[in-house]
Amino acid sequence: MILFFGFNSFISFAQPEFISIKINEVTMQVEIAKDAISRRSGLKFRQILPQDSGMLFIFEIPGRYGFYMKDTLVDLDIAFIDKDYNIIQICPLAKGVEKTVYPRDKILYALEANRGFFSQHKIIEGDKLEILDRG
Repeated sequence: MILFFGFNSFISFAQPEFISIKINEVTMQVEIAKDAISRRSGLKFRQILPQDSGMLFIFEIPGRYGFYMKDTLVDLDIAFIDKDYNIIQICPLAKGVEKTVYPRDKILYALEANRGFFSQHKIIEGDKLEILDRG
């Protein structure tokens, strides 16, 4: 891994890790953000997010973690997910908006996908995420 330090940010050239997940009957390939650097970077500066893909944020302990869209170039939706893999809340996130969005309860996971993905696939609060494989 190569890191450059400057302008109060980290740039990582590590190979991203992907896994397959399923919610209801919908399967997705998602990139994993499981450390502080990858969670901080998120989907910033990406010009597109392929259909049926996203980013799964994994935290060490349950908490009310905030998300904002500074330097994010595509509109997203976020599903906040508890320790038992239940979707507890889905929120829209508008590109470039710096207002932080917090889940209403503690989460262990968050899944970002293209705007409208969850409604298009009829994924709602109470649905459960299933991890199919580790890449």
